[in-house]
Amino acid sequence: MKVGDSMPEILGRSGPGVCGMLWIFTACMDTSKPSPPRLPEALRCDTVFQEFGVQRPDPYYRLRERNHPEVIRHLEHENNYTKAVMAPYKELTQAVLEELVARIPPEDEGYPYFYKGWFYGFYYESHREYPVHYRSRTQEAEIKEVLLDENVVAQGASYCDVGDLDLNPAGNILAYTVDFSGNRRYAVWIKDLSSGSTHEEITAVTDGSVVWSADGKYLFYTEKDPVTLRPYKVFRHRLGSPKEQDELLFTETDETFYCHLSKTSDEKFILIESHSTESTEILFAPAEGPFRFLPLIPRQRGHLYDADFHDSRWILRTNYKAPNYRLMALPPGAQFPDQASEIIPEQDYLIEDFDLTRHWLAWEGISNGDSHVYYTAWHDFQPRRMDFGPQPQSVVLADNNDYSLPYVRVLYNDLKTLPTLYDVVPGENPVFRFRKKINFAFDPDMYETARVMVPARDGEEVPVSLVWRKDRFREGQNPLLLYGYGSYGISLTPYFSSARLSLLDRGFVFALAHVRGGQDRGRPWYDAGRLLNKKNTFYDFIDCAEGLIQRKWCAPRQVMAMGGSAGGLLMGAVLNMRPDVWAAIVAQVPFVDVLTTMLDPSIPLTTGEYDEWGNPHVEKFYHYIRSYSPYDNVPRAAFPPVLVTTGLHDSQVQYWEPAKWVLRLRDNNTGPHPILLYCEMEAGHGGRSGRYGPLEEVAREYSFLLHYAGITK
Repeated sequence: MKVGDSMPEILGRSGPGVCGMLWIFTACMDTSKPSPPRLPEALRCDTVFQEFGVQRPDPYYRLRERNHPEVIRHLEHENNYTKAVMAPYKELTQAVLEELVARIPPEDEGYPYFYKGWFYGFYYESHREYPVHYRSRTQEAEIKEVLLDENVVAQGASYCDVGDLDLNPAGNILAYTVDFSGNRRYAVWIKDLSSGSTHEEITAVTDGSVVWSADGKYLFYTEKDPVTLRPYKVFRHRLGSPKEQDELLFTETDETFYCHLSKTSDEKFILIESHSTESTEILFAPAEGPFRFLPLIPRQRGHLYDADFHDSRWILRTNYKAPNYRLMALPPGAQFPDQASEIIPEQDYLIEDFDLTRHWLAWEGISNGDSHVYYTAWHDFQPRRMDFGPQPQSVVLADNNDYSLPYVRVLYNDLKTLPTLYDVVPGENPVFRFRKKINFAFDPDMYETARVMVPARDGEEVPVSLVWRKDRFREGQNPLLLYGYGSYGISLTPYFSSARLSLLDRGFVFALAHVRGGQDRGRPWYDAGRLLNKKNTFYDFIDCAEGLIQRKWCAPRQVMAMGGSAGGLLMGAVLNMRPDVWAAIVAQVPFVDVLTTMLDPSIPLTTGEYDEWGNPHVEKFYHYIRSYSPYDNVPRAAFPPVLVTTGLHDSQVQYWEPAKWVLRLRDNNTGPHPILLYCEMEAGHGGRSGRYGPLEEVAREYSFLLHYAGITK
């Protein structure tokens, strides 16, 4: 069973160069002098790529030389320059940071969940960075058995991310995975709970998840390709034996597929799920052996499915003849689809996920930016929706780990309500269990939320979720932060953020743009924002900004934008297309050198994303990607202030993409505003680890936005 699933804190990415490079660096380290800070400069290197008869210059290509000391020095100078530019409002940055820290309870805890006779949970000790995981025989027990103290694991490390925690069936040995660099390559560690001894069992090659065999003698893990970091091999490891003796059970040879491991809810089967954007294949084997994995439904392009097992039949979430998915049952050994039966037909919402126990079936549905949970008991089968009112909201399945549970546990979120846990017995009203704590007298009634539909240029309507502080709102006068993502079918449902209060309390309106490329309005919404439809994502975001201005949700010159990773690509595209719209932009770990990266299959994530962006080795996709790739389309323009962040060890969006993009923006900037880069030198895609470490990044970004909104305190 997984012991790391307690209630969470809610809060992508070629060819060789042809020249050498001479680097020149200057930076202002003494901010007390009145002269402005000097830019870090890199002498241009005229690398030129040629594809399909098109010459494409890349003057900063050699920044990808990760271990070159001058590259490291350049990134450090970029950090110093950013600090120097932001020095005049460092008091504002410090004030925001103090607010963010003060809102976190020094001692905090999550709500425990039940699994096979134990209650599992976590807590934070006063002002410590990482959680302590425990179990106890009763929910109220004062004496708790510590399973893992992540502060001990992280001791001496500048970065620490604990991935999976999984107890063996006997409950006396804990397997846990750890990444100490930020590149998402996890080692497997073993802790003997009786003696407390720990040791590294498998070196850092895994994707962070492990599964036990039914007898507890074996661990199953997924190994990543050492270059591309694609999870592609599944091994069986006998506890205590050398890794060299591990048995290879499965190899995914299609470079567009990734694989990962799980268990069915009843723990009878181990599953290998191999998936791409367009196809799924699940293989299964009994958890007690023999470990011969057989395909449940062979892969077929266009067929996506998930599977679990209940009452001697497979339960499937499948898009077979159902773009928004449906739930079906398939007897063991039966042929799909001929011998499958429908349980829940396709709905007018996207069925995004499902969960089950011996007593009930529940599923998540997404529509117009909201997420809801639907459920039914197996014995009477009367589907219902959990109703929490009309406000923009996200209701998702939570810790339903024990197959014997009579209730469905859900996590409720909206833009002004602290994350809240409820248990629901099918047919009865939700029972409140727990609300996330905040370290001051927070009053949600001081804030208001709304959902508006903004027309896009092609006639579609884009949902936008908004939140603001009532007594700070002035029609047509407030600054507004518009946040977007719009890729991979990831839906941007409403969520609470205590950090966001530092903007709202100073008069900001915050808006989530549910643009195409996510599944906020179903699977067709995703398909309309990928491949040769990708520009719809950018158009939607721009149209949302202009629509909110027209409706007087904000001041005309006070729309700011933020997005990360593929959302950073969104930031780059809308900055190029309409630099005049934005008062400031924050692009977090942005995927901005799309064409160069997607032409290089050795870069992590590339081959698996051909169905997302298109394969640029195919001419039509090459030209389309080239037409919007932010790094390749920087215009000569007066840009607004831009703050760009990255991490040196980022394996998803390599640091050189943001670093190169910043230099090209500066080359083409005709205006007075700064283009800033900050690189976390000891972190990856997710930024710094711990519960306090990331707050410095947030304070930097928020004070940047506040400064350019004219807010000084």
